[in-house]
Amino acid sequence: DVCSSDLGTRNNITIGGFIIAGNSEKCVVIRGRGLSVGGGLDEEVKVSDPSLTLKAGSTTLAVNDNWQTQDNPNHVSFLIQTSLAPGNTNDAAIYTCLNPGNYTALLRGVGGATGIGIVEIIDVDTGLPLLGSLSTRAPVGTRNDRVIGGFIISGDQGREILLRGRGKSVGGGIDEEDKIADPYLRLKNQNTGTFIAENDNWGDDPTEKAAIEATGAAPGDLNDSAIRMYLEPGNYTAILSGVGGTTGIGIVEIIDLSQNRTSN
Repeated sequence: DVCSSDLGTRNNITIGGFIIAGNSEKCVVIRGRGLSVGGGLDEEVKVSDPSLTLKAGSTTLAVNDNWQTQDNPNHVSFLIQTSLAPGNTNDAAIYTCLNPGNYTALLRGVGGATGIGIVEIIDVDTGLPLLGSLSTRAPVGTRNDRVIGGFIISGDQGREILLRGRGKSVGGGIDEEDKIADPYLRLKNQNTGTFIAENDNWGDDPTEKAAIEATGAAPGDLNDSAIRMYLEPGNYTAILSGVGGTTGIGIVEIIDLSQNRTSN
């Protein structure tokens, strides 16, 4: 999972959530990147020094500022050997093995620094258990400041996926006026470079509304957006923006319906 967004402070930090399904642990690399972010962005708009915190509920499991400084020096070697080391020494990275459950990766700028950054959750295992659900909460802006959730379907089997773009139904103690009122979601197939689906209000189509409700993961507000479809293996990007250029805090979520029939 990859999320690109504009980092702020307090509620405007970027939060990448993920669920490990199955009944055994899975090893992941979590990266927080700033100056190594590509996409044609000017250097001055990128966060210069990102910091990562990994949590399970309210418990902090790991913290990293610069990826070459690790509590376990072997993790530096692992990142280099697997070609998963971030591209800038100021970027952050955490390598860890986790039991099944819900986790969040919080991406901030050191010293309150702001700018565009990426939080990535990379599965470094093969086989089960699976990353069953991924989500990113971040401030939704315009142009480069839209929230981008990238994901890869690996293997040789396609998967039924539900994408959600949520605004007013976002929890976490955020004031209503800070949430994006009407999120808009688009899905891009990175293999072909084409947009393959888009949605504004998830309940507008009665047939699709019923199908989404049947998954048990329907968004909590009719202004939220959702896309349900079967996707072949490959690289995809979910782009969350606000209708009419509106801004505010929102969540983009990728739910693997083949593994997870409940909301995260």
